[in-house]
Amino acid sequence: MYEQEFPGVTYTVAPHFGFQKDNKKLEKRMAGWPVPSVVPFAGTWLGQLDASYFESRPGQPPAANGYPGADAYLYTGPRALILRQQIAASTVLDTKYITELRRRATAVADPPGGLMHPETFFRRELESGALEFGT
Repeated sequence: MYEQEFPGVTYTVAPHFGFQKDNKKLEKRMAGWPVPSVVPFAGTWLGQLDASYFESRPGQPPAANGYPGADAYLYTGPRALILRQQIAASTVLDTKYITELRRRATAVADPPGGLMHPETFFRRELESGALEFGT
């Protein structure tokens, strides 16, 4: 909604959580990059990739190439080394916060069981280890 009202004003940076396909091959191309790196999509090989290589989220504008809705990419290292932090019990027990998360999931039409629903997100967190993806 913001972009419709103020097009081209915000510079959006998407974090690297790995590619949806060919991750090992593409991360090899990033191996020499400093950590962290912010790389624009315009005029780079990242911007030439089909949008299906990037994670999609509810409410993102459609795109043929690059990360939908993003101007740049934040690389903090390979996917296998991305760490997770446990969620504090006070967060899970905060009923006002949980209600707001559910409202937001509904507002962007996240399907039941989608990652924006707190029950799904918290279950995923509970089942995960220190590494997001592992090797």
